Amino acid sequence: MLTITPEATERLRQILETEKENYIRLFVRKVNLSDFQLGVMAGEGQNLNDISLEINGLTLIIDPDSAKHLKDANIDFVDDVVGGGFVFENSSS
Repeated sequence: MLTITPEATERLRQILETEKENYIRLFVRKVNLSDFQLGVMAGEGQNLNDISLEINGLTLIIDPDSAKHLKDANIDFVDDVVGGGFVFENSSS
């Protein structure tokens, strides 16, 4: 089951407020042979095959391919001196 930390939830809410959108699109992209990266966008339209979830009061839209990677993932937002961003760990990987 996909989970989102309180830090990530708060940051996603900030994005929705700034962009004046109603939902967040999550997607996963391959960055090399074995690593994947989480992408986050506000809005961006919805496709017929997309999966819609409500977690922590947020509406999330995920394409079917990305949903496979996020099924048992935990999404967090980390902020440090080098920079910040969303990260995900998949417990089934």
